[in-house]
Amino acid sequence: MSKMINIPAKIKNGQVVLRTNKPISIIEEGTYINISVPKHRIMYEKREHIHRGRIKLFSTDEVLLVSIDNHLKLEREKKYLSDIKNKYDLKYIGPIKYKIFYFVEIITQEDLLLDLDGLSKAKLKKCQIYIPFLEETAISVNHAYTLISTHFEKHRKSHTGNIFKMVLGNCNNQGWNTLDYYRDVAIEEAITDNSDSISPLSDF
Repeated sequence: MSKMINIPAKIKNGQVVLRTNKPISIIEEGTYINISVPKHRIMYEKREHIHRGRIKLFSTDEVLLVSIDNHLKLEREKKYLSDIKNKYDLKYIGPIKYKIFYFVEIITQEDLLLDLDGLSKAKLKKCQIYIPFLEETAISVNHAYTLISTHFEKHRKSHTGNIFKMVLGNCNNQGWNTLDYYRDVAIEEAITDNSDSISPLSDF
């Protein structure tokens, strides 16, 4: 992971600028950033849009792709990974160059939900996940990742990973991207007027 730096900045006329009011010109175009703000500095009339609730990220029977670094030489595994790679033709998405990775399909057996807590990072709820190649059912996306890594990545000492970076989805046919990306979209929905899909936690 690349080392992060802090840039002192402020909001002026709805734009992020340096504290000297100069534009921030040292960051590459298209760079994703996180903005940390004291909660009491959120405009009062906008605070109603800071939700603590639950949102559906993916529906039942949706295909997700787990990215792996395969070292197995077994013909069945090699053919499967090659077929999946050709099927989806993924190259570059997000911060990882996915064309050097292989993918394993997983299928949601129930809705995959995100718990939102204000503006902090949302967390995935447990969800039954079927892994067709292994013919196994996992109790969560994390569990599915571990089962897949254990089978395909025998060279690794640990079989855990950041599923938000290593699992891809295609939410509402918006295009394949990381769960991290779709989590950020959900948080963005939580701080705008487009928040009808968010349900209070008390409803579950």
